Amino acid sequence: MEEKLAEFILTLNKDTLLIYIPIIKWVVGIISTTGIGIIIYYIHKYHKCLDKDSDFSKEIALEARKKILNREET
Repeated sequence: MEEKLAEFILTLNKDTLLIYIPIIKWVVGIISTTGIGIIIYYIHKYHKCLDKDSDFSKEIALEARKKILNREET
């Protein structure tokens, strides 16, 4: 695998490198910004869950209380 990669790099000339480098930068940029966006989304989502005053956390607390009460009754 490494030998094939080395042969491919040696066969490239400056013209093809000028084409590939911007494409590689563009792909890496999209992947990194998408990853950062996903991380920010999940931090925001779980931060909202941990906020005690939000409706979402109140719903989770009510569901948990119902499940606990159902377990105690049976």
